[in-house]
This record gives sequence, C-alpha cells and structure tokens, in this order.
Amino acid sequence: MHQVRHTLTILIPLAISFAIPLAINAEQLQRPSGHWDIARKNMPEALTPEQRDDFERLSALGYLDATEEAQSEQTITIYDKSKSFNGVNLYVSGHRAEAILVDMHGAVLQQWAYDPTKHSAGLLDTSHEPRWHMAHPYPNGDIIVLQHHEGLLKLDKNSSLIWARAPGFVHHDMDVTENGAIFVLTRSPEMMRWISEEKPIVNDTITEINPDGTVVRKVSILECLRNAGEDKLLAELSGNVERHNGDILHTNSIEVLDGAIVEKAPEFSKGRILLSIRRIDCLMVVDLDKEEVVWWRKGEYKNQHDASILDNGNLIVFDNNQYGTKSAIREIDVATGQEKWVYKGTIQNPFFAFQSGRCQRLPNGNTLIVESTFGRVFEVTQQKDIVWEFWNPKRAGKNNDLIARIYECIRLPRSYFEEWLPE
Repeated sequence: MHQVRHTLTILIPLAISFAIPLAINAEQLQRPSGHWDIARKNMPEALTPEQRDDFERLSALGYLDATEEAQSEQTITIYDKSKSFNGVNLYVSGHRAEAILVDMHGAVLQQWAYDPTKHSAGLLDTSHEPRWHMAHPYPNGDIIVLQHHEGLLKLDKNSSLIWARAPGFVHHDMDVTENGAIFVLTRSPEMMRWISEEKPIVNDTITEINPDGTVVRKVSILECLRNAGEDKLLAELSGNVERHNGDILHTNSIEVLDGAIVEKAPEFSKGRILLSIRRIDCLMVVDLDKEEVVWWRKGEYKNQHDASILDNGNLIVFDNNQYGTKSAIREIDVATGQEKWVYKGTIQNPFFAFQSGRCQRLPNGNTLIVESTFGRVFEVTQQKDIVWEFWNPKRAGKNNDLIARIYECIRLPRSYFEEWLPE
C-alpha cells in the first residue's frame, strides 16, 4: 500500500477509521444526486496484484459523490453471440430512481421512472431522493419497484402509477410468486429485551402482500429463530448488538421456494422462504405458517447476497467476502453442503463487490453476475469464460472517474415482453 500512497494525490475520508487515497481531484467528489463508485479503469496502473486488491477493496467502501453526470459510449465490451444466452437485460442503476431495459448491444429499449413528488396520497416519504433497489417486470410492461427504505410502487409500461404502498421500512429484496403474491423484506427498530436489555434491535421481518398491495402478514425472523430454539445463532446475533448498532441480521435476499427440491431436501418445501443473513454469514429457510426456522447453513461464503435455488436442485449464492479482496459465485449442493461450481476473478479479469451483488443462472447454463460496486454486469460460461460484459453508461466526474452502482440486472428472453416490445 506504500506505493499507492505515493502514487495518488488526495485523501477521501470515509466512515471508517482511515482514509483512502485516490487519483481524482477533490472538486469531482462533491455530492450531486445518485450513488456512485470509483470506476475500475481509474485505478493507477503501476500496482502489484496485492496493491490492486487493496485498492479495489478500499475504493468500494465509499458511497462516493460526483459533480456531473455523463453518458459513456463504452457500454458493451464483450459480446460472443454464439455462446451468450441472448435476450434483454433489465437493470436498476444508482444514478437515479430508474429501471432500464437494454438489448444485448446496450441499446435502450424501455425506461421506467417516477417523480417522487407525485406519490399517491403521500404514502411514500418524499423528503429525500428516492433510491430503487430492484424491479420485478410483468409481461405486459408493468413493473413493481422496491424503493429502498420507503415502499413499493407499481407502474405501467409508460411509468404511470398503478399503486404505491408503504408496508413498512422495505429494504434490499422482494420476490413475486406465480399467483401474484409479493414477499418483501421489511424492518423496524424495537426493544427486544430477550436479546438486549439496553439497545433497540433492528427487527427484520418478512411481509407478504396481495397483488393489489395490501398487507397479508408480517413475520419476525428473530422470533422464528427463537421459536425454533436456535440458541447458538441467537447468541451469536446478540453478541453483534454493539458492533452493528442493533442491525444484527441485515437480511439481504428473499426467495419463495417452489418445492421442486423437496425430495432432495425436505426442509425446502413449497411456500417456505430462503433468506440470506449477512451479519452471521448464514443462509436459512423459514416456515411462515409455523413462524420458525427449519434449516440453516454456513459455508465458505462471507457477507453474501442473493441466494436462490437452481433448476438442478443446487443453491447459488453471491459470496462478497467483504473482509478479503475477491468475491465469488458459489453453487452448492443443499443436501451435502458440497461445492459444485465456483467462479472467481483473476488478475486479468478481477471480480469484487464489497457490497450488494447479484447472480442469475441462465437457461443455457451460463451465469449472469452483477458486480454492483463497479457498475459492471457480465455473463460467464460453465467453463468460466466471459461471453458478455456490460458497464453502466451512467458516469460522473470530469473524466468519467465515477460510475453509477448497479443494484440489480436480470436477463429475460425477448419473448417475455412479446405483448408490447417490438422486434
């Protein structure tokens, strides 16, 4: 790190006990709107592999600011049409509250946005800039948007409001079932004295919502652990109260199980919920009717995101590995815990997301990976070759030094939108 300090010109204070040196003028880092990170191409060239790892880890820590927004023409840098799963890509970007549909060449096909001052009946908080974390699309062009910490919006393909709901402090992730039921992560501060006598606890909950946006039920994940008698996990969580200021779970992904692997893993029956619990590097399954945890596992993954069950019966998860310098995508046999496939970056093609991150197994066996904190999405084959690479065109700073974070990107066949999307 010593060479890095001599190479770079300024120090940017972060919400940690040290500062990060970066070769960017201070005037470029004043706050406009949006959520920005340092573009990978702006790291100094003369670094050893270890220094490059340190730089990536540290630069990804900050929610950086920028003075001006620009559009980059360097969006698609790799595209092997013969090996990719060709379709359309829906992504949510940190530059503003907006969802964008692009084709495999990066051309914009559709955009959804909504003016926060027009929220229906003041149901959502408009006192600060909204941030969209994900969008669930419907074949007719409608979408449901998770507006982080505020609520849910349902918009039609023209971005007209269908409904707005504030079912609580929504965050991170949601899942929509075939019958239209919506399951979203919510949270609230509460005094849970059986965990801490002194400090309020962030009580992460699973909220089920009808297709029209009305709340059906809300279930506490901590109470599910308590009901299951998982004293070992609860003790570990209680030990994190001071360290994480009461945010002891930090649940960040949710999936409603379809029961397809119940013969292989009986705990994964239809209607149960698969969760990722970041604070204790744990995945778990919750039975909402019994209000208890029925399965949990730890593994190689650390500070992980986006756990889901694959068609082959395995589990895939985005391993952030926050305290290291490299991320990984891990495919795991849920019955044995054995790792079946893993993707890691290389020195030539680094891969690291300190926060956020998504992964999607595509119908042709490839995997779509969202490297959120570098504004990058890429597709890899089972042989780990990159066959498609997309960089967020939303840039900022005088030399495009900053890139907007990508919270989510999903690949869909173009036929999914055949009702309204022209060829």
